[in-house]
Amino acid sequence: MNVVAAIWGDKYDECYVTALRHQVPGLVVLGRDRPLQKPNEYKGWWCKLEVFAPWNRDLRPCLFLDLDTFVLGDLSPLRAVDPDTLWLIKNFYMPEKSNSGLFVAPDNELSDRIFEGSSRIDTITHGRGPGDGDYLARFPHKRLTDEFDDILSYKQGQLYDSPKNARIVCFHGFPKPHECQGWAKDFFDARAVG
Repeated sequence: MNVVAAIWGDKYDECYVTALRHQVPGLVVLGRDRPLQKPNEYKGWWCKLEVFAPWNRDLRPCLFLDLDTFVLGDLSPLRAVDPDTLWLIKNFYMPEKSNSGLFVAPDNELSDRIFEGSSRIDTITHGRGPGDGDYLARFPHKRLTDEFDDILSYKQGQLYDSPKNARIVCFHGFPKPHECQGWAKDFFDARAVG
């Protein structure tokens, strides 16, 4: 299973791409390794929906990671989940909801439906309304965080002093890794240089 990320605009600079590449050899970054084909329609976080596009079918099934993610452990168990299922993670602030900071995109008709439906969402082009995680959660899915208890939030897990046996640490919202102190800043800084 491929591991994929995406970059659009100036929210993240190249040091985020470099840092994640050091954590995940073979990472494919949409917007760098492959051009985004609809950069004016899929802005900001919506650019990750190009993972579901027909022109990226050869990448699927894939594990998608937001650029502000730390991979601290072995990804092979996540790559072994049912590849015909859409897998999301929980929303760390509202655990009853799902989120898209980390997900598995299947290579089947569900991906086709996700991409086709995304072209009709007014919020994509106008930047209003719910985010991509809310959109993806409308589709049948399972949650990686229900299967793996070592996918953690930096803030909600209060990982300020140590990663506490985390496989993956998600930095949703703020602070971003370059704004942290202690182990998180050291980890990021060591990997953010070419």
